[in-house]
Amino acid sequence: MNCDTIISFLLEYDYNFKKFWINFEDKDKFEFIRICNLFDDRINKEPDDLMSIQEEIHLNLRTQCSIIQEREITYTMMPKNWDFILEDKKRLEKCYKTNLRNLKFIIESNNFTEHLKIYGGIKPSDSIKSKIFMVKESDNIARKTLIDIWDIVRYRICCNNLNHLLEISFHIWDYYFDKIIKCKNYYFTPRGDSAIDTYRAIHFQILDNNNSMFELQIMTVYREAVSLIDHSIKFKKSLQASDQMKDHINKYSIISNLLEFDNFKRIF
Repeated sequence: MNCDTIISFLLEYDYNFKKFWINFEDKDKFEFIRICNLFDDRINKEPDDLMSIQEEIHLNLRTQCSIIQEREITYTMMPKNWDFILEDKKRLEKCYKTNLRNLKFIIESNNFTEHLKIYGGIKPSDSIKSKIFMVKESDNIARKTLIDIWDIVRYRICCNNLNHLLEISFHIWDYYFDKIIKCKNYYFTPRGDSAIDTYRAIHFQILDNNNSMFELQIMTVYREAVSLIDHSIKFKKSLQASDQMKDHINKYSIISNLLEFDNFKRIF
């Protein structure tokens, strides 16, 4: 099992991955393959018990990454009648263009242009419609009345390393402080509060000045590569893969965290 096998499988069976791949420039494809080859090379050098390495990485990085504070979701900050945005294409497009411009301003004014990339989009209307009626059974009454469509407009910032990720996350906090509806730091609090959950990123939900909101994910290029590979298989569970392939992709996720750790310069 290697990255060539996985990429071939995804190009044949994963519509979302294929869509990304088609839109990639040649340099992006080359970089993606380079990172996946790094994963394969590192897997061959590491012991079989990668999960113990994952726990060690988490313990070493958790305190360092705590400089990016979390904020629990503030429902009262969310725009009124946000569910009707689906019918307002112009407002969606304005929201996307305006906030992309603001995010690029933050990146450029802090001299991060060479250290990261940003891209985004508007969630397809079919996906929006399906989320409008989604209710989480475990949520409380206040949450049941809330339509969970905060990520209609979304962006992703991909950083060369974890130090750049923490720096740009700090600047996002500084720029949007009173407008941040929620911030989730998965380096500090992993999913399920479990060190062995391998997903790592910083997620923001942000209110803009036009009473619209957007999601911003900040991750390293290593984590981005994993997220493109495992999105349909592990996250959405809409694509079936062999146990061998799933195991190899899980190893990619741990190795991506290990590569982040290897390149990290301690802050304190």
